[in-house]
Amino acid sequence: MAIGLQRKSAPARLGEVAWLAFGLGVAQVAVGAIMVLSHLPPVWRALHAALGTALWVGLVWLTWIAFGRLSEPTQREPAASG
Repeated sequence: MAIGLQRKSAPARLGEVAWLAFGLGVAQVAVGAIMVLSHLPPVWRALHAALGTALWVGLVWLTWIAFGRLSEPTQREPAASG
């Protein structure tokens, strides 16, 4: 998604947040692998949980930026009386 946003006319902020979410996802996978390979020490479990939370927040933020403008109020036509 982050690479595709660079090619389209998307707001710059959207691309930045997409790259942030991508980086957090890569870090989450790396820490998860280290955690499993080192027999689940508490420090790595805590870091894995913190990265998962940060990734979730980043994806919510990305969604907010991407679709936030769609929910802005629009002008409505007057209702027909009758």
